[in-house]
Amino acid sequence: MVVMRVVAGIYRHRELLMPKGENTRPSKDMVKEGFFSALGELVKGATVLDLFAGSGALGIEAISRGAKLVYLVDHDREALKTIRTNLDNLKITNAKVMALDYSVALEQIKKDGIKFDLVLLDPPYQLDVIKKIVQQLVDDGLLSKQAAIVIESEKEIKLDITFTKVRDYRYGRTLIKIIWR
Repeated sequence: MVVMRVVAGIYRHRELLMPKGENTRPSKDMVKEGFFSALGELVKGATVLDLFAGSGALGIEAISRGAKLVYLVDHDREALKTIRTNLDNLKITNAKVMALDYSVALEQIKKDGIKFDLVLLDPPYQLDVIKKIVQQLVDDGLLSKQAAIVIESEKEIKLDITFTKVRDYRYGRTLIKIIWR
């Protein structure tokens, strides 16, 4: 099993497990460090959505850096087992695991009236859902007034929505797009 580490914050250098199999693609440390640095103070006290959580590493990184509450969404059985193990190992209590497909989770979140300060969006590269999800986040009122969305992909994503600030970063084949409301 592949082992990753939390990059910064209160859980810095703590190990995280990765799910077995090919369904989860871990974000490299330099990628996490890069976009979390770009987000700066926005993470502190934030309510965060990690929509395709995998191991939970991005959401746990947000908690380590001061996020108030993180929703970790995945529907893969192995991923969910790994997320729960990682949370238990670190004794994290300010995370909510949602064992649902992303579309069902977004509908549930809308019903619950939750607004996010930060959305971490790292779907499997073969899924072509990023534009649809960003549009849904905006249309359904799931973003706070100063929210940011971090998108990880391997190709440029052109969005149909205008945001106040957009930054693109490239790390080898990985493209990070951060958009702020």
